[in-house]
Amino acid sequence: MSYTELILFLGVFVIVVSASYLILLGVSPSWNKTAPIIDHISNQTPLEPETNNSSEPLWKTNPKYCEKDSDCIVATLSCCPCNMGGKPECVNREYYEEYKKTQNCPKNIVCPAVYYCDMITSCACVNNTCQPA
Repeated sequence: MSYTELILFLGVFVIVVSASYLILLGVSPSWNKTAPIIDHISNQTPLEPETNNSSEPLWKTNPKYCEKDSDCIVATLSCCPCNMGGKPECVNREYYEEYKKTQNCPKNIVCPAVYYCDMITSCACVNNTCQPA
C-alpha cells in the first residue's frame, strides 16, 4: 500500500468513525437537513422557453429560470458554506435573495470539512436556465 493510499484510507476511516459517533450521540448531520428545494433544483431538466400567464415571476416556480446572464449567480443552498460541504448551484439572483430570508438553519449544525467552492465559479443563462459557465 502506497503512502497516498494509506492517507486516503485513514481519512475515510476517520470520517466513518466520526459520523457513527455523531449518530450514536443523536446529532443529525447537516447534509440531512438541506432545503427541500435542493431536490427540485438537482432534478431539474432543461427548460423550454416558458410563458408566464400569472403575475408571479417565473423564478418563484423554477429557481433556475433566467432571461439574461446577470439573472444567474453561484449560491450555496444549504446551511453549510461551500468551504464546509455546501455544494454551490447556479440559481436566479432574486430567488436566492428570497431564499436567504426564509432559510432556517439549526444552531448546532455539523458540516463536513469538504471544500466545494471551486466547483462552479460563474454562471450563465442558457435556454432560460441558469447553468455553470
